[in-house]
Amino acid sequence: AINFSAAVLSTIVVGIFAIAKFTEGAWLVVVVFPILVFALMRVNRQYRAESSVLETSIADPPELVEYDRHRVLIFVDSVDLAEIEALRYAKGLKADELTAVHFVLDSVHAERLQRQWRHFGHVTELRVIDCFDRNLGRAAQDLVQQIMADHAETKVTVLLPRREYSQLLGRLLHDRTADMIAKVISRIPGASAQIVAYDIKTRILQASAVMTGSPAKSRHQENPIELPGPQRTYVDDLTPQVADSGGK
Repeated sequence: AINFSAAVLSTIVVGIFAIAKFTEGAWLVVVVFPILVFALMRVNRQYRAESSVLETSIADPPELVEYDRHRVLIFVDSVDLAEIEALRYAKGLKADELTAVHFVLDSVHAERLQRQWRHFGHVTELRVIDCFDRNLGRAAQDLVQQIMADHAETKVTVLLPRREYSQLLGRLLHDRTADMIAKVISRIPGASAQIVAYDIKTRILQASAVMTGSPAKSRHQENPIELPGPQRTYVDDLTPQVADSGGK
């Protein structure tokens, strides 16, 4: 009764305020408030649905499927530190087959990527796939589904390297391609997608510490990057590519 009375009084006050001050800015409250309430109700409904599904897992635990083979795909758009970190992470998964995949949107860029791949001595196979309609989500989905159709009882994991920057710079440089691809792949039964983030700022600070001979040098030497090839140059083709493409 107390809550109902307070709700009625609050509604009356808001109504009077909206009518008396409508042209002086109260119209904003009248318009925005119902939209916010509706949005919060939708969010709450989503939380309730997730909680309900979680409760059902107690009585009906999810089935753990064992696959005969595990195949890992790395979607790459350039040879950079994030791609190297993703390769290192992929090799730790002990996959039966590891393949790097590049979807071709620009033939010139694809040729340069292949030269860089050979230059840095990557032993992982680089598979180049044409994407004529420039729909990366569809191309990724078709590739994963084709692999699973050709190789039964195979678990497919897709890794999407992504360079991480500061919050403001990251918003400017990141498109949402990796998130979009991960969302599409995660809908395929038996497949999963992971975004492998790499903190560029930390790596730059470590490299700067090594060049200046600061105490951070020893910490860096304890955990080296372990570049796959002996050569460390070839920077000209790497520096212009600052925008994250999420594994195009």
